[in-house]
Amino acid sequence: MEDKELMAVALEFAKLLPCHHAKTICRLVERVEELQPAPKSIVWEPKKAEEYWYVDIDGTLDDTEWRDGEEDWNLLIHHNAYKTQGQAEKAAKYQRRYNMVLQAVLNLEPDQVVDWKDMNQAKYGVVFNNKSGRWFYSDYYIVDNLHAPLTNKKNVQPLLDYLNAKEKGDE
Repeated sequence: MEDKELMAVALEFAKLLPCHHAKTICRLVERVEELQPAPKSIVWEPKKAEEYWYVDIDGTLDDTEWRDGEEDWNLLIHHNAYKTQGQAEKAAKYQRRYNMVLQAVLNLEPDQVVDWKDMNQAKYGVVFNNKSGRWFYSDYYIVDNLHAPLTNKKNVQPLLDYLNAKEKGDE
């Protein structure tokens, strides 16, 4: 049995025990979790003199050699250093789409304040359906779908109209 499975069983077992024993098991589980090593990074980092690719400010791709300078580190800490040209090309496509949504949302609601803890504040997120080739929205309250949300429903349809026109190439 893996550690996580064992800890889950222990926590279930603790529910059946008197309070002082249950607290001991819960504390033991917490301690084991504290001692677990941090997960290995899945983010690639270039080594000195290694070539890497990045998406430039205008959306074009560029490659350079890691020199361990400030410019290199700025690209890396903003997750804009890719091992291959192909990865950078895919990233550029996603960045353009994300920036388009972000700019439109912030133009529609420049003073918005999203309070993720407020379950009563409506948050409207947009997602792209690749099968239908159209943008649509969902109203949600606590889930961040990685696109900036709108907080005013009157802005949802103008955003969808704009995004769907861009997908068709009308604008």
